[in-house]
Amino acid sequence: MGRGHNHESGAGNSDISAHVTRIGVNEHASDGVVIPDTELMFSAKYTKSGADLVLTGQDGHKIVLTGYFDQARHADLVTLGGAMLPADVVAKLTMSQTPGQYAQAGAPAGALVIGKVERLGGSATVQHANGTVEELKVGDSIRQGDVVETRDGSLLGMTLTDGTAFNMGANARMVLSELLYDSNTNANSAVFSLVKGQITFVAGQVAKTGDMRVETPVATMGIRGTSVNTNINADINGNVMSVTYSLMRDPDGHIGSFNILDRQTGAIIGTVTTTDTMFVLTPSANLGLLASQIDKTPNQIVQELAVAQALFTIFVANPANFINQPVNPQDLQPKNNPPVNPQDLQLKSGTNVRGEFDGGSSQSTAGGLGIGHNPVSPPPLGPPPLRDGSDRIIDPINFHLTNNGAPSIFSDRPEHLVEAIRFGRAGSPTAIAHIFKIDLDGQVYYDTDALISSGWMDLGYGIFSKRGSYGIVTLNTGTSSALELVVGGWSDVGGGLLEKHNYLGRYQTAVVSVSIQNDSVTYTLDNYLADPLRQVDHPTESFVIPVIDNSMARAWTRITYTIDGMNDPPVIEAGPGDPSGAVVEGQDRGTHTASGAILFTDPEADGTYTASAVRIPWHATGGQFTLRPPVTDTYGRGSVVWLFDPRPSDYGMVWTELYTYEVTIDDGHAGGTVSQLINLKVGGPGPDPISGEPGIILIGGAGTDYFNFNVGFGKEIIADFNPGHDLINFLNHQFASTQDVINAALDDGHGNTVITLDADNILTLANIAKAQLHLSDFNTLA
Repeated sequence: MGRGHNHESGAGNSDISAHVTRIGVNEHASDGVVIPDTELMFSAKYTKSGADLVLTGQDGHKIVLTGYFDQARHADLVTLGGAMLPADVVAKLTMSQTPGQYAQAGAPAGALVIGKVERLGGSATVQHANGTVEELKVGDSIRQGDVVETRDGSLLGMTLTDGTAFNMGANARMVLSELLYDSNTNANSAVFSLVKGQITFVAGQVAKTGDMRVETPVATMGIRGTSVNTNINADINGNVMSVTYSLMRDPDGHIGSFNILDRQTGAIIGTVTTTDTMFVLTPSANLGLLASQIDKTPNQIVQELAVAQALFTIFVANPANFINQPVNPQDLQPKNNPPVNPQDLQLKSGTNVRGEFDGGSSQSTAGGLGIGHNPVSPPPLGPPPLRDGSDRIIDPINFHLTNNGAPSIFSDRPEHLVEAIRFGRAGSPTAIAHIFKIDLDGQVYYDTDALISSGWMDLGYGIFSKRGSYGIVTLNTGTSSALELVVGGWSDVGGGLLEKHNYLGRYQTAVVSVSIQNDSVTYTLDNYLADPLRQVDHPTESFVIPVIDNSMARAWTRITYTIDGMNDPPVIEAGPGDPSGAVVEGQDRGTHTASGAILFTDPEADGTYTASAVRIPWHATGGQFTLRPPVTDTYGRGSVVWLFDPRPSDYGMVWTELYTYEVTIDDGHAGGTVSQLINLKVGGPGPDPISGEPGIILIGGAGTDYFNFNVGFGKEIIADFNPGHDLINFLNHQFASTQDVINAALDDGHGNTVITLDADNILTLANIAKAQLHLSDFNTLA
């Protein structure tokens, strides 16, 4: 961007424990100070502390620019990516140490009123030039030098004295630096600075009779009377990635234009003259600015139409503007774009959009006003429909104010939910959408009667919930605080969510999750209901949110969730563990065999099932283990029959051996395997191969194993003891302490450790030397 940046930090200038970063500012920093935290720079609370400028984030982290106000020329603030806040904007953002006195040099008492709030959905604040901060409400005055900011899930509409109309999206911040307007002169001027978020505006008389500039962190717009939609796009960390500039057709039907200017030199970067594309500027620390022009998507066109209906209504109602013929929405559409879905654009005279408005992600739709549809009364008849040459019927919008316009409601697009796999990835079980509702001529509320009549349950505290096909949806209407909910029995589980076990009708109860954010809709996936979904399945589930205004006019929006199915492995329902009884070897192999079945269920019931077995060896030899092919029904229920016959060399054996087989069932899809161990005892009491004494061989298998030995445990062998991981418990105080266990352990000279309690109770740890054992490998319990 052609400017130098100065970032100093010496010893003692960073206090990590207090989350304070200090940056020294001197005379060499006049060209710009680099702020390492982009999100903080655009969102922080700016305060003056002596000669220091302090930026405080919502999480308490602070960046202190020491000596900032000592410099003759205050420095601009610059991000690592190249976006910038000029010094004059920084001055207006900065609050005084003594609010009520003017923080900005020369700010007059009783600052000039330049506009007022026409509509407000959610909440917004204004910081006046004297440092005081107030909550805004409809009808409040806006003054020159004010900093206006909207909160999460909020929208703000303003009109200015020259006729300019502004719409601010959620989490937006704008400085109304200057508005000088006299209808009798052509020397008018206006300067506004968009710090973050999205604004849409229709320029008023200043742009026609003087100089109007709208500044963004990367460039300045020179306005000559036109309708503009601009948005600062950020990544997940809040870093400014790009700023988009979009031209809309004016309320009188004309297409205006505006210049995009370099903030330093004033040189023209580009001129926007068409409504079918967007101009995108991306800041770069090394290259300055990267400019590109891209086509608008159909969703973006729908969004601009929705914004236009509300914004143009405010514009034409201002006496400073005189429009003889309101614009036809057919003319608002770009001519070179693919046609928009007519279900999204069926507009009736004096009514709201029918169908569904989907503006994309929450970041890109925060400034748009979705248009609701009255599901009760049919729309009134309007002028004859028009055709645009593609057999689509488009009815004209009438932008004249009515005595009772229906409220407007829309939502951002919730993210996909991914089915969780029972054994493996957890999936994404929760998605949150946000509701934006506006009424231009009154107050708008949720239509709770309509919610309840359509199956929603009133859980109290302004929370409504409903069970769907794959999960549970919950609406937080915002009438109670998070503290009130916790006092009312809801549990704060972190991540901005509260949970409670609630009755949902029809004798059904469930754990319900709700976002603590007002005007939010939380959908929690029930993975047992989603289990039948396959990887190729992507069903949707929709919920209607109705609103009603104080004049009984209604509207609604539909929130649609998409669930991405995943392949679940089969689930073992029966057949684990040891079969009943031992296999006693003998001369008649046909008589002394063991058999059983593993029962399983596949939630998707779409597999090509196979089964395989592997012996987990301790000895090199093994018996004859046979599997029959799986048998399944159309519901995904199946069984695998196994047969076991002792090995021929076992005949005549008098000691007992434990055989372990791992059976794996595969449904033929990625990740669709499940395994089960089967333990088989062969033989009878007799001398074992290690100590020559009678014994039972135990195999714990993989993972951490716990071996419990009660009084009279006899003579046994653990074949795969893992010191430091497995644990041996001697119950009923057979040993007084773990040290006594170590003292009773001896190497047998064959690489094994023998722990002797008495002549009848001996435990052998195969292939383990005494030196490998530790006190923590044992417990002596009551």
